[in-house]
Amino acid sequence: MKEDRVQEECYEPMEGAGGIRQITARWVVQGTLHLETAASIGGRAGEATDLAILRDHEGTPFLPGTSLAGALRSHLADRLGGYGSAEDGRVSGLFGVGKKRRADTGDPGYQSPLIVHDARASSSVETEIRDGVKIDAATGIAEKAKKFDAELLAPGTKFNLRFDLVLEKQHGDGSQILALLDGALSGLTDGSVS
Repeated sequence: MKEDRVQEECYEPMEGAGGIRQITARWVVQGTLHLETAASIGGRAGEATDLAILRDHEGTPFLPGTSLAGALRSHLADRLGGYGSAEDGRVSGLFGVGKKRRADTGDPGYQSPLIVHDARASSSVETEIRDGVKIDAATGIAEKAKKFDAELLAPGTKFNLRFDLVLEKQHGDGSQILALLDGALSGLTDGSVS
């Protein structure tokens, strides 16, 4: 049986009073995401639908940064190791490791150098209500009395994207971590992250 080896990044503890990060550079990547098809960015039930679009306090639809980061992390993991494989350690180098993922080792985890901001819709937003039915996974048949209505964003809706990559001493010249960021973001440009 072949043993899979995962490359792990070694991170130094934060230095200085209060664990202040020793930042050497900051890269800011901005762009615009255009929806090619109608999309459901689900929140909770609304007045006119079972699944309303997630909106901020001003009523503007948005993609949570955590959801976007999760999709990009999954894309990068698949790209580096193949679909369904164990996550390559380099993925954690870009997206960090939380306490829960390291609970078995006692490692407190480490912060991601990548900050993924919430993406707010940047243009006037058109929505539509579509109905659907829950499909039984085993039979492939619609389940009885399981109709629902979902609010969808129209194709052409635009979102402002922003990613900040915070480089520290351990990143050296930053070329490796920038290559990982490029690999993650490629999923948005080539359609792999949908």
